[in-house]
Amino acid sequence: MPGEQWTDTEDRDLLDFLYNELRSRDPTRKENAQLYRGNRVWKRYVEMNPDTKRSFQSLQSHFRRHVWGEKFCYLNYPPEKLFYLIKHLGQTVKSEDKQWLEKRWPYKLVISTKGFLQEYKRDTSPRKKPAEDLDESEETPRKKKRNALETSTSEVPDSQPPSINPCLPLKRQEMNGMFSILTNRPILHKLASPYHFKALQRLYQQKLSRNA
Repeated sequence: MPGEQWTDTEDRDLLDFLYNELRSRDPTRKENAQLYRGNRVWKRYVEMNPDTKRSFQSLQSHFRRHVWGEKFCYLNYPPEKLFYLIKHLGQTVKSEDKQWLEKRWPYKLVISTKGFLQEYKRDTSPRKKPAEDLDESEETPRKKKRNALETSTSEVPDSQPPSINPCLPLKRQEMNGMFSILTNRPILHKLASPYHFKALQRLYQQKLSRNA
């Protein structure tokens, strides 16, 4: 009917019809489908769908201008069927179209020098998320490792550490060295944590007692 809005269901029916015609064993039906800019294939559509309110002229015009054409990349249609239509309808595929289709679905497309789809096959390799699309809040394995390292090597607050001997206040670096000497154990942190102070004080006093 003139002026009546087209629906997504109608558009999908047109795509399904052409797909089935192209896969037909009847060479005439296949040839007419490839010539979708003509009227023969759409006359057959009207014959096959007597309940349709569309004329074959409106079907041809709508499909050519509003369904296919430059909009084929964005159709909400199964990729295998879409690629079959692109290939057998002789639709040219630009470089940006190829990039978009391969980004949209896990398929590898082979395009001829003239811009026609020659081959399409499913890409089974893992799809990596582009670096620019990574959310900063996402924790990758490398980021988790870095965060764990930063946590284990975090410094204690810059406050005056308690002295082992009131007359001999120690700096944190000195305390680290003394702890390693007295215990024969390396410091696992950049700076000793406050929990080492009491242990170091006890060991140091024991060392002084033995040397007295």
